[in-house]
Amino acid sequence: MAYYARMSYNSNGWQTPSGAQGKSPNAGNHEYDYGFGFEEWLFNKRRYKNKEGKNCHFAYLEPLSEFDPLYQKNDDLILYTLQWEGNVCTRHIVLRLSKDDWRFIDREEYLELKEINNASILEMRRELAATMPVLSAGLVLNRFNQQKEGNNYNGNPTTENRLWNIEILKEVQPFMELVTEELPCPDWHISTFKMFRLYDSERGNFNHNNCVR
Repeated sequence: MAYYARMSYNSNGWQTPSGAQGKSPNAGNHEYDYGFGFEEWLFNKRRYKNKEGKNCHFAYLEPLSEFDPLYQKNDDLILYTLQWEGNVCTRHIVLRLSKDDWRFIDREEYLELKEINNASILEMRRELAATMPVLSAGLVLNRFNQQKEGNNYNGNPTTENRLWNIEILKEVQPFMELVTEELPCPDWHISTFKMFRLYDSERGNFNHNNCVR
């Protein structure tokens, strides 16, 4: 069993934000509206400090914004992305993580980690600003700051928004494995969290062999 979760597309290997290329052309999608997704640093080699001063790999997955470890168990993660070229969309498996290779970071822990890692967060902000057109930079950086502070779009505190909601506990390297067949593996647990859902438009081009771990 595994959670199947979508990441924002990135052409820099998810090291730093890569701009609009390959991202969704659909209004209402965060990566279209703001030109980036908070998963774009997921494989960044920058290491953050935990409360004990140890180097750690923190990252963010939007589908886990509603994860509650009191009710959902830690399970394997299979991460995919959608790459757009015009109106043509392809799906790629990017990473598989076993349930022992990641852990959830809640809001309370995140707010402590944020204070410890202010300098690294400033680097993230500069990396994002470097990809943005001047006219939209203010809107984009305001969105980044909302997420950084753990606030929603109206500036109110929320349990969902933050820059990191998982710690990856092993060295990881992304790959781009094109998905080509039609039916999802029935052994995958598709949860009802947002972005875990397989919408009708996404059900095609699915390689059953991707379930082999």
